[in-house]
Amino acid sequence: MKVIDAFKVSVVMVFVLGTGGWIGSVGAADIVEKKTQLEAVKSDLEDGLGLTLEQKNKIRTIREEFQTRQVSIKNALNAKHEALRQELDADVPVRVKVQPIVIEIKALQGQLTDNRVDVVFKLREIYTPQQIKIIKERLEQQRKAIGLKKKGKKGKKILIKRKK
Repeated sequence: MKVIDAFKVSVVMVFVLGTGGWIGSVGAADIVEKKTQLEAVKSDLEDGLGLTLEQKNKIRTIREEFQTRQVSIKNALNAKHEALRQELDADVPVRVKVQPIVIEIKALQGQLTDNRVDVVFKLREIYTPQQIKIIKERLEQQRKAIGLKKKGKKGKKILIKRKK
């Protein structure tokens, strides 16, 4: 029995630290801070683009729809993670019960990515080529300023060194 318990603990630890560790680890203050940071980034990006009122309205609508879909998918994903956790915490976890949950989690993660990609294409339809160029330049400047990781040779992440 101790072997199974040790196995369950190790599986749960891998799950919590690896794939689902972010669940429950983000507090309300963190969420508010991230939203404030995102609003600042959006504001910085949009300043000086010369957006028309029509563009601003379309962008706002797309972002609201995006957020609604993301929240819905994330809620479903959290529920599936909880179901997986419960199955793995069972006295005798059964792979046959766990596998469909894992498949659903993968599908939901794919939906999150699809939603993000969909928004990029929708926004690109609204911006002019000159606005897109400005946005790309500003994003690159922000990435360099904060030392955001980029992928180097062979897809490995590297840290951009800040110039002093």
